[in-house]
Amino acid sequence: MSRRFEKKTIFLIILTIISSLILFVTQVKASTIFEDNFNTYNDGELVGQGAWDGDNTIFSVEGTEVFEGEKAVYWSNNSGTAKAVFTIGDNPVPDGRIVVYFKKSNATPKVVLDIENVSGGSISTVNLKNNGKWEIYTTEYVEQGNYPDNVWFPVEIEWRSSDGEKRYRVNEGSWTDWVVSESTASPRRLAILTISGDNVGYFDYISENLYEEVPTPTPTALETIFPMGGTFASLCLAYIRQLATDLMPVIILLLGLFVGFWSILWIEHILKGGTIDNFFDPYFKGKK
Repeated sequence: MSRRFEKKTIFLIILTIISSLILFVTQVKASTIFEDNFNTYNDGELVGQGAWDGDNTIFSVEGTEVFEGEKAVYWSNNSGTAKAVFTIGDNPVPDGRIVVYFKKSNATPKVVLDIENVSGGSISTVNLKNNGKWEIYTTEYVEQGNYPDNVWFPVEIEWRSSDGEKRYRVNEGSWTDWVVSESTASPRRLAILTISGDNVGYFDYISENLYEEVPTPTPTALETIFPMGGTFASLCLAYIRQLATDLMPVIILLLGLFVGFWSILWIEHILKGGTIDNFFDPYFKGKK
């Protein structure tokens, strides 16, 4: 096998790998309606902070009982159905997921996690009932199982645009099947509703994925032997990693341009009657 053929083969393999990586990056990107942990909010009424709207006397930011960080939201409702709602921007989210952490007594009145369309119409609903059970709405309310009493637990909803179906999970248990819901529209709003009657509880950490506590870093060997030098080296490495993360969109763009450039040359070569055996001759001709 000639060295020229080896170079051609290696170059094509590299080109294929780069193309596959770009395709993989674009496919695995996921979405959610929005994310919030309330940690930068002031104590007091939730409505009016961030982009929250709704009943401003029911939902309060506080820092005594939290799931993570410094703040969470407390509700206390004795005066009818109350609602806190967060609306995203102009673009709906056709495929995605969301998780909200709750803490409530399973004997207090119902709390509803709802994703909605732009006008506030319900798309998908999870009810945390006053008998310790949770239920979802398909064509009717269907009870699913138990949720824990007075401890923090996640409620998750996933949705997909292919058929408009949703699936649900509470307290990291088993997922429901993909099922129909009130609407196949893409979510634009998240709402939390409380029903009156000594209804108190908390919610916190709204995100695309379940919360993962950041572990305490283990000192490296360099930090153990040379604490000052090791710390400096770690800071430099952290800066380089952050720089690489920040530059990733630019790197992906450049890779895309690289692949596009060679793809255009390849198409031009084929249209002129060329073959793979002589595609690289202008670039490697005369080189060993």
